[in-house]
Amino acid sequence: MDPWKKNNSGVCPFQVLLEKGFLKSSLRLLKVVFEKCGNKETTESARCFKDSEGNSLLHLACITQAEAICEYLLQKGFNVNDQNHCLQTPLCLVCSKVGSWTSEKMQNFILLLRRYHADPKIPDGDGNTCQALLNGYEALKRSLRKNVKKMEISPILKWRKESEKHMNAFHDISSGKNCQKVGRYHHHQDCIGKGSFSLVFPALDEGDGRELALKRLEKARLKEAHIKREIDCLIKLNDCPAVVNYICSFSSSDFHYIAVELMEGTLDDYLTEQMGGDAVDICLAIHSGINFLHNNGVIHRDLKPQNILYKTTPSLMIKIADFGLSKILQKAKYFGLSDTVMHSRAGTKCWKAPELFARGSQSKHSKGSDIFSCGLLFHYTLASRKHPFYDLEEFPAQLESPDTTENIKDNIRKNNSNFCPSLSPEAIHILTRMLSPEPKERPTASSLVSFPFFGDKETRNDFLRKVGNEKEFIGSRSETSHSPTDVEIELQKQVGKQWKNASSWILNSSIYAVYLEVTSHPKAGTYRTKSAVHLVRFIRNTYEHIKDLSPNVQSLLANYIFLEHFPYLVTEVYKAVQPWKTRPELKSFYE
Repeated sequence: MDPWKKNNSGVCPFQVLLEKGFLKSSLRLLKVVFEKCGNKETTESARCFKDSEGNSLLHLACITQAEAICEYLLQKGFNVNDQNHCLQTPLCLVCSKVGSWTSEKMQNFILLLRRYHADPKIPDGDGNTCQALLNGYEALKRSLRKNVKKMEISPILKWRKESEKHMNAFHDISSGKNCQKVGRYHHHQDCIGKGSFSLVFPALDEGDGRELALKRLEKARLKEAHIKREIDCLIKLNDCPAVVNYICSFSSSDFHYIAVELMEGTLDDYLTEQMGGDAVDICLAIHSGINFLHNNGVIHRDLKPQNILYKTTPSLMIKIADFGLSKILQKAKYFGLSDTVMHSRAGTKCWKAPELFARGSQSKHSKGSDIFSCGLLFHYTLASRKHPFYDLEEFPAQLESPDTTENIKDNIRKNNSNFCPSLSPEAIHILTRMLSPEPKERPTASSLVSFPFFGDKETRNDFLRKVGNEKEFIGSRSETSHSPTDVEIELQKQVGKQWKNASSWILNSSIYAVYLEVTSHPKAGTYRTKSAVHLVRFIRNTYEHIKDLSPNVQSLLANYIFLEHFPYLVTEVYKAVQPWKTRPELKSFYE
């Protein structure tokens, strides 16, 4: 017999025992079910039981003042803060009975429920907390505030605690509440992510208590090939620290399940909650994942903030997820295709490359289209959730509306970008290249890391010094006539735009102080202070002779004074000297 099965009136046998006052029989029945029968389905149905008013067994035990039964259910991990249809927790329900119960009985229940972590601050459907319900009963209100020793609730499932964000869900699962079992995994009934044909749940492995994410895909709405492709991509990329780790996959009659490592949330969550962390480091982690994908012949085809996940334990980790639309290029080549993949409908409009909106059969996903989406993610990260092809004054949440989506799509097609004005020159440089409307002009994933954007101050400074050591820059200061090279002409042209009406690069007092000291030495040469080439050569010489300079100037140089006062210089030099990128001293900065 199933003691929780309801009759036509919605009443189960266990309720009848309680309502008739057969409390000893009710308790014996519970002990048989939970300790002797060994039928997990029966115990699970007890935990999931709700009467017509949404009351759990714990609610019913409180209503019938069955204190021993209430304590037994609490010991078995029943949810002490579960709410019925009126949003009453068991404690809230007890407090609503004030005046009809004896004060002693009510106080016993209040203290019992509080020992098992009942929260008196949870309001009911009318907004009343337990404190409000007990107005005029000060002794009982003191019971709500009294410092009681909390009981350690023995989990039903082993649980290796790690996640902070999903702790409440795992507390439920480990206690056997609000969860379902599939295979060896127990997942919470509430999902933490969803796609068109899938849901993602937090889950525990009953074998070792490991936390994980369980993705449930609907068999009826997805082809077997789609599911296999996602699993193949995860297996192929499982060695990458910037891709979510694949654990296993299995099927039931209606669903296919993919178990992967649990992450705390999406990139959007992380940026919304302003959790700190260096934005450049986040971009570097995304780049690392994309580079690994492309090096292994995989294109993602759906890069967007919702598919970039994070976790903070033991330290911040950013990882790429959701390979449902990904393709393995090697398999495409096996069937005589190129390193592009047809089917431009894949992906999300706001995060797609312009060539994927083209009409006709020539629309193809490629590594270049992934790079464009990656550039959108970089801007979104660096500019606090602002999209580079949308009005920056608008709130980012509006990105999901149909009108906004079409507006962004149109701007992407027309190359109407709107970079955030707070971005650094290095950021604008790399984004301009990544978001080029021409796929062939976008950098490869492997080359992105060589851009000045990813270099630290020491690396950028070293780059300027190496350029300043090239023969053309040395020759530019000779007494003999020197015809400037195309590189020098281009550099002067671009840097001159930054100076505008300034008469020289030594107008800043700190730079002038360095200039005076460096040029005061007998063997020091002269510099044309309107020349960008001479500025780079001056930076090289200054650091070359840093030991001969005063402590004050050494301190300025140690704090990278030139990078501070000429923030555009590294980027402009990097672009201007690109024709020299194969030279021995500069090669490493372009590889």
